[in-house]
Amino acid sequence: MKFFWLRLYPEQPLQLDNPAIINGRTLRGAVAAILLRGCEPGNLHDDGPCSSTCAFWPVFGVQTPIRFGNAYATPGDETAPFLTTTRTCSVRPGFAANGQHGVFDTLVRAWTFEGSLGTPLGMLAPFETCCPVCGADLQACTGFLVRHGDRHFAEAGDITTPITTEQRPIGRSRRNGLELFEQRGVLLSHPACYVASLTVPEPLEGALRSVLNVGLAIGRRRTRGMGLVRAELIARIDPTRTLSERIATFNRALRTERRFYATMGVEQPLDDGSWYLTLDFPTGILFSSMRQLSLLSEVRALRGVQIIRQWITSGLSTGRNTATGMPIRTQTSLAGVILCRVQPDADRAALEQALMYLETHGMGADRDRGHGDVTVCDPFHLEMDVL
Repeated sequence: MKFFWLRLYPEQPLQLDNPAIINGRTLRGAVAAILLRGCEPGNLHDDGPCSSTCAFWPVFGVQTPIRFGNAYATPGDETAPFLTTTRTCSVRPGFAANGQHGVFDTLVRAWTFEGSLGTPLGMLAPFETCCPVCGADLQACTGFLVRHGDRHFAEAGDITTPITTEQRPIGRSRRNGLELFEQRGVLLSHPACYVASLTVPEPLEGALRSVLNVGLAIGRRRTRGMGLVRAELIARIDPTRTLSERIATFNRALRTERRFYATMGVEQPLDDGSWYLTLDFPTGILFSSMRQLSLLSEVRALRGVQIIRQWITSGLSTGRNTATGMPIRTQTSLAGVILCRVQPDADRAALEQALMYLETHGMGADRDRGHGDVTVCDPFHLEMDVL
């Protein structure tokens, strides 16, 4: 597998339901629309290619397809929704660099604090569920987090510019001009663009690049001067290369926090050699509404992993297929973070292979359409001090 950032630069105004995001499903459809141009009209490609020159089937008929992530309007490549364990001040929310009261992650300290409440000194532990600057209540962070570098983060913010154009249609019968009507769309402030993560099987890279060179059409009113975008494919680092390091660093942070409590006289659970990890899925994992929601049952190597704490929100994924005009199937979506414990005698090599598979292929349904991205031990969990 090869990993890329897909940068999209609008050359015409875009008409989107949410100007801050282009869904992975939409990107996949835009690529498919180009490949279908040379196919036999009306062919559904249910059983194979429509002809000997079919360009669609070699890309979308394979067992391991291209995974299209959601594209976010952003000034940087590494952009994703905030983790559900991230908090900020409810009075002055935002990063301290912007003059606000800061943003920080609560997973490590909150879980260690909860485990200390049953001890005599537990209530004196230094974790507070309020703003460390003004004492106001905390709130969950919303929007999108941009990672620019080590301890250098920012919010994507609203970087779209509304565009309004006027058009006069021509009557088909009398060939005369009809009344003016307005088209509303958005463009991005320079130098921002829409950025999506792509996971591409190596044999499909050439076919994908040939499609992107043609130019993609995104959003509505694509035949009326809207929706054309220029695409760039930028290589990114294989995330699984840092997996072992991320897990080790996260476990050191947990044990450091426990030792800090121990120096205060707060009794801590005996360290039996277990190791811990988080599974982060901010874009949401899709499950069928008729199926039991089980986060770890799909991967056999993870069935012995114990979920000990979770910060999860649920919702429904709905929408409409713009090509057919029909509604898509309603599915249950779970987004958030789970903290897991692994027995000290577990086969760590096998488990790490399973975790690498999750980071590469995702989890749940519609993994090639912007859902199911999984990150193991996201480094932002270590940002426990105000940013």
